[in-house]
Amino acid sequence: MPFLLTFGQDHTPPSDSSSVAFLPAVSYTTDVGLAAGGIFNRISYGTIQPFEQNLALTALASTKGLIGFNLFLDQPNTFLNKDRLSVNLVTNRFLEDQYYGVYNTAQLRLNKQNNEYLYQSLTFKVNLEYLFSFKEWLRYDRNKSPNNSNVRSGKAIDRSTSPGLLWLTSIDYHYKTPWDNDENSFIMRDKPVGIQGAQGLWLGLGGMVDARSHEFYPTKGWYSKLLFKTTVPYLSTDFTQQLLSSEWRFYTSFHFLLDVVLAQRLYYEWSSTNQQLPYWAYPELGGEDYLRGFATYRFLANQVWATNTELRTWLIDIEQLGIRLGGTLFADLGSFTHQSFSTDEWNNNLSYTLGFGGLASFFSPDFILRADMGFSKEGIGIYFSTGILF
Repeated sequence: MPFLLTFGQDHTPPSDSSSVAFLPAVSYTTDVGLAAGGIFNRISYGTIQPFEQNLALTALASTKGLIGFNLFLDQPNTFLNKDRLSVNLVTNRFLEDQYYGVYNTAQLRLNKQNNEYLYQSLTFKVNLEYLFSFKEWLRYDRNKSPNNSNVRSGKAIDRSTSPGLLWLTSIDYHYKTPWDNDENSFIMRDKPVGIQGAQGLWLGLGGMVDARSHEFYPTKGWYSKLLFKTTVPYLSTDFTQQLLSSEWRFYTSFHFLLDVVLAQRLYYEWSSTNQQLPYWAYPELGGEDYLRGFATYRFLANQVWATNTELRTWLIDIEQLGIRLGGTLFADLGSFTHQSFSTDEWNNNLSYTLGFGGLASFFSPDFILRADMGFSKEGIGIYFSTGILF
């Protein structure tokens, strides 16, 4: 959501310098409304590329009753050479959160003030991800301090130069509870698991291969990520669950009047079946990430898949001012099922959106503003955000 300025491979600041800024944050989505706030951003540079540390603190409030706080830390070379730690903490109060039921296949008209699907909620989430190369770990000289410049002078995992397999470990904690809701709201009538609040702690293990040409605006290459997560019994968890997620991205470029990037993403997520699973822990489709034009959390089920196709191009490039303006065309497709492998359910629940958007880049090729408008059979979704979608 926020306008967050970061620098990538194309930016080479002086060694041992840092950038500190307080930036305005403005965004809009159909689900959240107009949000405004501020960001404190500190990027420390040195001999490591793309940076030694990126720290951002964000506070936002929206016209639909969202008050949120976010802390984000991206730390390359955390413990040894060529590893990368990211920490993301989110807490918010939302007066117009959305609940449409678990496995709700009925068609709705979501742009017509369906207030019965709105409810008030409190959320707290923490995500830690640690990337490392097993090959580098074996070759690492443990007699040297990680602070030694001879150890830390090499490139960190900057993804475009690390096409080999990277191991991924993760820890996720999520607490969410509805509060003080009207008895006529859909969530109070449906009373799903989690209506009184629930928490979950997951441990994850997986792998990632990143062979994209660039981290922020790839024009060729591919990316793959596979992650398995499981709750730990009796450890800050009110339920048991196993999750498997897989994502593939492909990029290629061609010239047709302009330089055009064709980007494709495939996504799949599976959850184990558990009658005590809270509604917010199910795999979901909808909103800005996978089915633009459908509401966020619109489809909740044990299995979901989605594919996104985008054509991207820059229309105006004023190199002297560091300004670029461009556009996108996109198509999203996805489906969901509550059974193990039900071809009929996959076919019957198939949904799609079509849309277009705009791109703008200022001062740095890595700082990209994005606007998307998606059209579906249930309404229109509008999203103003930062960075390309994938």
